Amino acid sequence: MSKFPVIEESVRTRMYISSLKYENSFTSVELMYADSTFFGMFSFDLLSGNKNTCLDSPDKIVITESLARSIFQDEDPLGRMLSLEGEMKMVSAVACDPPVNSSLQFEALAPLSLLYGNNYIGWDGGLHCTTFLKLKQGADIAQLEADMLGYMDEVFNNRAREHGFESLPELQEMKKIHLFTDLDYDFIETGSISRVLTFSFTGFLILMVACFNYVNINTAISIRRTREVGIKKIYGSDRRGII
Repeated sequence: MSKFPVIEESVRTRMYISSLKYENSFTSVELMYADSTFFGMFSFDLLSGNKNTCLDSPDKIVITESLARSIFQDEDPLGRMLSLEGEMKMVSAVACDPPVNSSLQFEALAPLSLLYGNNYIGWDGGLHCTTFLKLKQGADIAQLEADMLGYMDEVFNNRAREHGFESLPELQEMKKIHLFTDLDYDFIETGSISRVLTFSFTGFLILMVACFNYVNINTAISIRRTREVGIKKIYGSDRRGII
């Protein structure tokens, strides 16, 4: 990221469904591989461990509070060893469970460096990771996209176009990810603004029909009540009798 001075910090993530082994028990988990800067950029809290060092080594793993309770019950998980894909990892931190309204959901985190042996995840390494950028205050996003496109042309697209395709970087604000993302390849949980609008419009129509029916029913009752009051008055009923 040194080629783009407006980028203050970056985090790459990639989701997997994996299996953790403790003693003789296996647990299937949503495992997120992430850079060591993950807890520095995002506001996920740690119950124990150091957010600056918990993902700085390939032999470390971070688990959530719920997963720690499921595997270790009442034991302290820090320093315990878990087997991930046949390799032993030390529990370096315990994180609070991600909020249900977060687009980033995970049960465990492991250093992204673990993937270097099997997957090249550089600029021309394919659609492996979701990358989050923290920009400096006042950064020109349009200019950054243009600079990134120029760099992509230099390191990747000049060769990719020979095979009939290219990669075009596009930045999106965090607050728009959940409802306004429309990507062919996405590794985080998102919603749909069109679905929200559809259900909102349907709910509005149902409410209007209910209001229309309520007005009609009350109109019919009012007419019948008017006749009833008129007949009671003819027969001399007082106010109490009419009510």
